[in-house]
Amino acid sequence: MTYEEIKKQAIEQIEFIARTSEFFKIGKTSETVEDRVKDDAEYEKYTAYRDIFTHNDSKLIDQLEIDLISHFKKLFLNCDNKNDGGGFKLTNKVYVVYKRKFKSIEQTKSGIFKYKRATPLLLKK
Repeated sequence: MTYEEIKKQAIEQIEFIARTSEFFKIGKTSETVEDRVKDDAEYEKYTAYRDIFTHNDSKLIDQLEIDLISHFKKLFLNCDNKNDGGGFKLTNKVYVVYKRKFKSIEQTKSGIFKYKRATPLLLKK
């Protein structure tokens, strides 16, 4: 799978969220998304998340985050990303957190709602 194919699939996954959410934010982490957001006040307003892409190449993850944020900041006013992404953290996962326009019924212990989690995209070597 080429980088452009990965990016296209990631955009398709996030686009539905962008259209059906009050607001959303794209990020990256080396933890589970729940662990990343559970004690961070910045994430209290989000009620759901989706893993978008996982890979062990942190440079690829950095570039994907930058490209996705750039794409969605141009098209959607409800994109909460203030920074352009990237950075030098060792990460292996791109995710999106969001607040749905309607309530979900599954709530985790940390207060994050889960609803139809996407299957992460996997790169074959």
